[in-house]
Amino acid sequence: MAQEVTVIMLVDVPAALEANTLEGNLYLVDNLLTEGSENEGTGKLISAVNGTHWFDGSQASEQLINWLPYSITSLSPQLPRFYADDRLDDFKDRAINSLLNRPGTKNFAAVADMEGGVAIDPFPEPQDVPVLTSVADTHGRRIVDDVPLMDLRGNFISFDDAVPMVKAVAPGEDAQVPGGPSPDISYISYLTPQITNITGEAVDKGVIYPAQYGTPAPIKGGWYWCASVNTYMTGVYSYTLHITLYQPERHGNEVIWKPVYFTQDASIKVTSGTMRNGFTNGGLGLLPVL
Repeated sequence: MAQEVTVIMLVDVPAALEANTLEGNLYLVDNLLTEGSENEGTGKLISAVNGTHWFDGSQASEQLINWLPYSITSLSPQLPRFYADDRLDDFKDRAINSLLNRPGTKNFAAVADMEGGVAIDPFPEPQDVPVLTSVADTHGRRIVDDVPLMDLRGNFISFDDAVPMVKAVAPGEDAQVPGGPSPDISYISYLTPQITNITGEAVDKGVIYPAQYGTPAPIKGGWYWCASVNTYMTGVYSYTLHITLYQPERHGNEVIWKPVYFTQDASIKVTSGTMRNGFTNGGLGLLPVL
């Protein structure tokens, strides 16, 4: 098998949501520029794959392609996908320990001490209190709860700070931003884009066989998309990425992430040429036989 192909998908999520298009807001980059990939850094990437076949034309080896989506307006991709959840769990543990260690706290269920009939706020710094959000499906049904709202530095955003950064929605009205889009809306760490399917010509003709795979690597959140390539079928074939972005909306005192669906076309170019050596620009040559 030749070098494994990795396609990195970068999305400017708030810009794509505001314009309701991925055009100009999505960037595809792979690791085979030296092999002839074209349109690097655009949404029209053509990934070059060196065909591998025997002298009679039969397939000698398949190739593998991985697609990894990231947002340029999210927490660093070097952090585990569940970083926000881990921070929230740590916050809850510290809050409980703070209450348990206070004089007068009698049991685990206590939420605050009382002095003179006045509850003591266990969180003296309001900006440290996370705003918990929900992820909903297309019909508004919640599928994930307790997603903390965070900024790009990994800090919790208080409710007051979050208000001007999300779109306000009144009952029966469409999402609107009073006075136009907030200049600070990109300060929110948006949820990572999700690839939900890969279809198109390359799939229909049996050039690539995509599937979603599980992985123990926390940086990938447990899932990623990969495809094997039939390197015998040389030529240029298009495929379609089905991408879900999440729009933060305020409903009363709640912030809900609503899914917005997009598609993006890219291509794969399978050739019969051999892979070049990145150091000498020559062929790989023959392996020694001992």
